Amino acid sequence: SLRFVAADGQTQYGPTTHGAEILELLSKNMANKDASNNATTWWSPSVNGDALFVVLDFPDKLAVKETLFAITRISHLEFTAKDLALMPYSSGTCNIDTVCESAYAYDAAAVAQIRFQSDGYTYTCSGTLLNNAAEDGKAYFLTAHHCVNTQTQASTIESQWFMQAQVCQAPSVTIDPRYTIVTGGADLLFSAQTTDTSLLRLRGTLPIDVIYSGWDATGPAAISTPVANIHHPSGDIKKISLGSISSYQNCSDEGAGYFQCLTATGTTGNYIDVTLNSGTTEPGSSGSGLIRS
Repeated sequence: SLRFVAADGQTQYGPTTHGAEILELLSKNMANKDASNNATTWWSPSVNGDALFVVLDFPDKLAVKETLFAITRISHLEFTAKDLALMPYSSGTCNIDTVCESAYAYDAAAVAQIRFQSDGYTYTCSGTLLNNAAEDGKAYFLTAHHCVNTQTQASTIESQWFMQAQVCQAPSVTIDPRYTIVTGGADLLFSAQTTDTSLLRLRGTLPIDVIYSGWDATGPAAISTPVANIHHPSGDIKKISLGSISSYQNCSDEGAGYFQCLTATGTTGNYIDVTLNSGTTEPGSSGSGLIRS
């Protein structure tokens, strides 16, 4: 098994991970036709500070001789996600704390920030925990295709829950005491570039206060329907944007970050065009769901 312990010798980052769990994730990566070094690299939980202990526990002396271990990559982050969120104006000043809109408290409890690795770089996006018809607590998580679209990326995910303010627009932010980091990666179940959608099943144990968001596939919402978007702009604490559906669009990715969109109907369009009347979105907001008010 593998553990990551702070320089104080006491604080452990993430749960103890057994070798079988690591091999299972790496096997999933390679089974999805990824032969790159990324697929055979297992990423630790995020750790704080300039020094730590990497602790390997072996069942017997023979296992020590048969085990090959190497630290091949390090992603150095200048700030922890929590530190970044506590900085003044990590995102634009027009963003609104979710706690300011109490009617969306349950919806906000379904939204998390995800951090993941891609080609050795660390990225953040947002996403929404979804319910299912069986209501069995499986951690289905909806995010964007342009965030996570391979099993190798999904295997590196850690999710951050309740990274949100306790008081509306306070000058000094206090983070919700339920703030929790969940490690262990995720299984990629579906990904489509045409709708910029990825569906994951998160591994690890989620906090008990999370909410599984409902959804409705019976038909498109009408134009002018009020909607909300709960997200983590620029890695900031959870924010909310409010607006309404202005049109449906049929969009295609032309490459180099360029999309071509044509006006469509609710049944033929693959994107929803929303006009915001409060708040905004930024890098890091990607993957967050649209909530019908």
